[in-house]
Amino acid sequence: MFKSIAKKIKLAFIAILFIALAMSFFSFFSNRVVAEDYLYTLGLYTVLMISAYFGITPGLIVALLEVLFWGAVYFYETNVTKTRYQLSLKEIVWMFSFPVGAGLGGYLGNYLMIIDKLFKRYSVQIESLIKTGQLGMLGNENTFQQSLKEECSRAKRALSQFALFVLEIGNVEALEKIFGLDAVSEATKKVSEVLCHTTRDIDKKALLDESLLALILPDTSRENSTRTLERIEERLARVEMEYRGRSIKPHIQLKYGLAMFPEDGKTAEELSKAAKANLKVTAKKVRTDNKK
Repeated sequence: MFKSIAKKIKLAFIAILFIALAMSFFSFFSNRVVAEDYLYTLGLYTVLMISAYFGITPGLIVALLEVLFWGAVYFYETNVTKTRYQLSLKEIVWMFSFPVGAGLGGYLGNYLMIIDKLFKRYSVQIESLIKTGQLGMLGNENTFQQSLKEECSRAKRALSQFALFVLEIGNVEALEKIFGLDAVSEATKKVSEVLCHTTRDIDKKALLDESLLALILPDTSRENSTRTLERIEERLARVEMEYRGRSIKPHIQLKYGLAMFPEDGKTAEELSKAAKANLKVTAKKVRTDNKK
C-alpha cells in the first residue's frame, strides 16, 4: 500500500513549488519587474526541485552551474560589452541563494525519505489505523477473518491451541430504557475499550457489527480463556457511561460463544460457526435470566 509513498510525496512537494513559481511569475508580471528577476527565480526553484527529488548532490551541481553561468554573464558584460562595473547586492544575494536552496531542498528530500522509511516500517499498523481508526487495537470483519485464518495456520504448524470468543451485548433493551437509542453503540465502545485494555497485545480483537465483537486468544486453553472472560466482565462492571452530564454505571451484560481450536474446528469457517452456535445458547440463557 505504501510502496511508492516517497515518490508521491516528492511529486506533491514539487507540484507545490511549481505552483509557487507560477504565482511568483504572475506577481512579477503584475509589477513589471526586469527579466533577470524571472531568471533568478526560475534558477532557485529549479535547484529546489532537483535537490528535493534527486538529493542534495545533484542540487549542488545544478546550483554550481547556475553560479558559473551568472559569473560568465557578469564577466562578459564587464569585460566585453563594458555595460557593468560591479556586482550589486541583489545579485550577490541571488548567487548565494542557489547553493543555500540546494542544501534546503536536499534536506527536505532526505526528510521525505525518513518519512518513507517510517511508513514502510509501520505499514501494517498504519494500514490498520486507516481501516479501523484505532492503530491495530481493534479490527473489523475483514481484518479479523484474515487474522483467524492466519492463527489457524500458525496453530496447525505449532501443534498448539487457541480460543475464539464471539461477544455480544445481552441486555440491549434495558440499556436503551436508561440511555436511549444510542445505548448500544455507546455500550459497544465501552466493551471495545475493555477488550483492548484487558487482553494481550498478541490477542486479536475486532468489531464485527454494531454490537457483535470477536476475540482470538492464541496459545490459550479453555480454562485460561474462561479466566480472561471473567477479567473482562469484572472490568466491564466498573465502567461508566455519560448520560445528560452524569456518569452512570450501565451494568452491561455479555453474551458469549466460545470455540476452541482444534476441538471445535480446524478452519476459520468451522470455528466461527461453532462460536456463533454457542453464542445462541448463552443468549437464550441471558434472556431467561433477564425475565426473572
